[in-house]
Amino acid sequence: MKSQEISKLVPYSGLILTVSLVVFFLVRYYFFENFLLPRFYGDIYTKLDDNRKRGFINHHVAAAAKIVMLITGAYPFFSVLAGSAPRLSQSFAGSKIVTLGDVLLVLNQVFIAMYVFELMFRAKLSPVAVAHHMGSVIIAAVAVAYSYNWKHHPDATLEFILCYLWGIFDVIAEFWPHVAIILLRMRPKDHEYLRKVFFSAMIVTFSGTVVETIVVLYFWGWAWDRWSLVFKILTPILHCIFTAAQLWGARNFYLMWTDQKKKLVVGAPTPANSEDRWEHRFSAHAQSNGEQQLASSRMPAAGRVKWWCLVREVEIIIVGGGIAGLAAAIALRGSNRQVTVLEQSQFCSEIGATISLQPNATRILQQTWGMTDLLEASSGMIDQGLRIFNSEGKMVREISLLAKTQYGADRVMWHRQDLHSYLMKVATSTDRHGPAATLRTSARVARCDCETGSVTLQNGEVLCANLIVGADGIHSNLRTAVLGKQITPKPTGSSAYRLMMSSERLRQRAPRFADTIKPEDPFTSMMVAHDCRLISGPARHGTLYSVVGLVPDERMNEDPDSAQSWVTEGNKEKMLETFKDFPDWTRDVLREAESIGLWQLRDIDPLEIWHRGRVILIGDAAHAMLPTQGQGGSQAVEDAEALGAFFADIDGEPSDEEVEARLKEVFEARYERASLIQKFSRDAAKPATDVGSKEVKMRPDEFMDYNCMYRGALEWQRARGIGSAA
Repeated sequence: MKSQEISKLVPYSGLILTVSLVVFFLVRYYFFENFLLPRFYGDIYTKLDDNRKRGFINHHVAAAAKIVMLITGAYPFFSVLAGSAPRLSQSFAGSKIVTLGDVLLVLNQVFIAMYVFELMFRAKLSPVAVAHHMGSVIIAAVAVAYSYNWKHHPDATLEFILCYLWGIFDVIAEFWPHVAIILLRMRPKDHEYLRKVFFSAMIVTFSGTVVETIVVLYFWGWAWDRWSLVFKILTPILHCIFTAAQLWGARNFYLMWTDQKKKLVVGAPTPANSEDRWEHRFSAHAQSNGEQQLASSRMPAAGRVKWWCLVREVEIIIVGGGIAGLAAAIALRGSNRQVTVLEQSQFCSEIGATISLQPNATRILQQTWGMTDLLEASSGMIDQGLRIFNSEGKMVREISLLAKTQYGADRVMWHRQDLHSYLMKVATSTDRHGPAATLRTSARVARCDCETGSVTLQNGEVLCANLIVGADGIHSNLRTAVLGKQITPKPTGSSAYRLMMSSERLRQRAPRFADTIKPEDPFTSMMVAHDCRLISGPARHGTLYSVVGLVPDERMNEDPDSAQSWVTEGNKEKMLETFKDFPDWTRDVLREAESIGLWQLRDIDPLEIWHRGRVILIGDAAHAMLPTQGQGGSQAVEDAEALGAFFADIDGEPSDEEVEARLKEVFEARYERASLIQKFSRDAAKPATDVGSKEVKMRPDEFMDYNCMYRGALEWQRARGIGSAA
């Protein structure tokens, strides 16, 4: 091939490049980002965080540009490959104006613009990606620069054609990988389908790279005598470097392929027709199983693979959608994180009970997590104090909680459903930092593999994650997986009746009780005898009133072992018989109860460990305790805060070792305190008076300073000198 003029447009190559960059911007911003992708993908696109959106758009822009370049460059590509390349000055496709060289020059500049744009908008830059993209841009630009003075550079035309050949092969080899990552977004949990996609991407990348290298080096050797010394040396070196970069990409697709195979091995059933699999899974969970699509459920399942063209987020699964689970979902939200909460129930039945969070927990909600609307949005009431009555109905002590300014926050009372709904709203809100958590109901976990980070649902579906949080309560399934043995919650010797009614009904039907207690007042009241007590308090701004009766199992007139559920019904007559020694006005409220719940109080001894592999236990799953200190929910919030604190700086997919190290820090920062409060709760359940005495010896505020002056896991760790306060 003789050296010849590439194109009369060579002097305008800078302008062509500028126009190409402008077109890329317009297409990217107006067409893909703000028009096509939101309409075509819906939540798959709109629920992505900014970094992931950038990468998702990049793949579409690059794939579209490569389609255009492949179609336009097909004819000259095959002509050159066949060794019968026409003169670059001949017309292109019969045009009287456009020459073949013009087309090749424009394609060259579009190629440069594409790589510049892709490099600028990448979510994360690796050395391999930078070297590949910048090297491609420099080689393409050098080929154009040589063509300016082609008469004095006999190898200018050869270099341009060789660069063109290399560029086309590069476009071919990298086109399918872009599509593969797009498909990962569309069908993230279809492991059989993705296995095929990643296998084909691996083959295309590998084979395209090998053929590209062979063809380029063949032409380089074929035109040996025409090359200057510089190109004789640099051409094979540069192409070997780019080959290595491409093969690295093929290697990563191999890892992604094997990752999908591992997920299939775990045993997730899939429909026979892979084309229907996505629709099958989505409809099955969203309709048949009652999944609440409160946020996008189409996020990718977690894996161990990092691909050079994609930032993988931290995948977090929380088993249990109660107070502990939702608190953990709030604490662990963040950029490049996908949080999924699996709840076995459908939240159909409202638990008629109140719950309080102590200052150590409300401080975390309001100050650490920024939930400044806590009281207004959740119908919470600030508890102003504790009123203690003896068995004769006389108030013997009043403890003001508002005076405890050193706690830095208030004790707040709720109807349990109000607090739960508020936490659910915060966890799934799109207004907070990071993607909203996904809440799936009717998702009962049957098995958990702590080492691989996978849970198998009762319907056979397998989900994987970098971190799994076991917030599944006192009868936790994940606790068995973590400990390798089953821990059965043991009876503590006490049981509880619970009832709730409106304050208006209370005033009408139990006026003596209402006149004494004043149910609208924001106080907690305790009426205590030797081994029985009634604990009561308002909710929903004083419109509801809750009463809990604690009694020893041996004094119950019912079978306590049958009361293992929040929805177990108690018998009114038997309850009245149990509290027959209490003043008649206190028993008025028991007589008027319309619905009575009954459950046996159980807890667990401190566990030897809370974590294993990628799994950690929190809340009642880790340290179930009696309600006598009112710290059950508060300790769950503290657990969640610790998880958020120790995982705060992880914004990309962590290694297994890193996850295990962070979980160890959480455990070390939480174990001593939670175990001690378990003990305090048992101590507080002891008889409040001596046998036959009316003198109340119990002190509800005995452990209050220790319980409520907590300042978070990192501060606790620093104060105790545990681990490394990161």
